[in-house]
Amino acid sequence: MFKEIAITIFSLVTSPGSTWKKLLGKEEDQDSFLSRFVYPLMGVTALAVFVSFLLTRATFDLQEALKEMMTILVSLFLGFFSASFLLNEMMVRFFEQTPNLKLIQRFSGYALSFTMVVTIIVYLLPDFSFLRFAPLYTFYMVWEGSKYYLNITDEKRIRFTIFSTLILLLSPEIIKYVMFLIMPGIKI
Repeated sequence: MFKEIAITIFSLVTSPGSTWKKLLGKEEDQDSFLSRFVYPLMGVTALAVFVSFLLTRATFDLQEALKEMMTILVSLFLGFFSASFLLNEMMVRFFEQTPNLKLIQRFSGYALSFTMVVTIIVYLLPDFSFLRFAPLYTFYMVWEGSKYYLNITDEKRIRFTIFSTLILLLSPEIIKYVMFLIMPGIKI
């Protein structure tokens, strides 16, 4: 399962256009997609955050490690579902598409996968802080996915790509910010 996830993410990063075409033709159940791709990737991301506290801190504080891990996990989980919902609504209202939440969830999951991998690397290898800008590559992945996976017309593609990328990248961050507002004690 993890090998398949790694291959899919590597393909999305190296050749997004052809990978989106393959993913569109791939028959997969929605529950299978979530349980075999999205949730394990979120779990590995949260685990990497926890392990980073073991490896990179002079003193290990279990409470801080758990707070950070749960903050990342909840923000990714809620960010994924809120981004999927917003993208689905955007597709209906602004791009005259029929609502298809399952397709949009798969699109969101694949598009956010690179961001999760970057989060894993940044937490485990803090010296690679320059990778914090790598999620901007999501713009190109969404650009290719809008054409090959969602069939957005060329005249609407740039607008879709800008709005979608902003929604995908900002949703987990907004969820994290709201969590900090509601529960200030979880902020490290």
